[in-house]
Amino acid sequence: MDDLSELKISPANEDDVDFAWPLYRELIKNVLFEKSSDAPEWDEDRERSNFETQWSDTSNYAISLDGQLIGWISSTEDAHATTLENMFITPEFQDRGIGLMLFKQLAQKWRKEKRKIVVPVLMLSQHGKRLQELVAAEGFVASGDAAEVSKMESNW
Repeated sequence: MDDLSELKISPANEDDVDFAWPLYRELIKNVLFEKSSDAPEWDEDRERSNFETQWSDTSNYAISLDGQLIGWISSTEDAHATTLENMFITPEFQDRGIGLMLFKQLAQKWRKEKRKIVVPVLMLSQHGKRLQELVAAEGFVASGDAAEVSKMESNW
């Protein structure tokens, strides 16, 4: 594994939207709109507007390694749970254990706060099944079985 000692998570700012949008667009367009049989036709303006609304409604964090942006995370909270809404890593930094390491750090933090954690897993993505297995190995259980999104919840 790469040296991840310079891996940092920091609150995202409005400038990070332009970094985050292409990562989100690639996954949503390629997975949901091309693999889902009941998805509407892709509309770039509509999806960008949906993304910007989602961005403004969540807590967003930039992921950087050696000062270079390599991904982003978004989450929401209510009185009972924290939901890890999105975690995107740029393709050139995927499959290095970065996402799993960050997930473990966040889960540990939220576990200490005694918060229930919800992780929706997009099963249509190339990493969906593997992600579901990794999250389950951390003590999460599926709280529903859906073909497109599997909701995994903390079991503590």
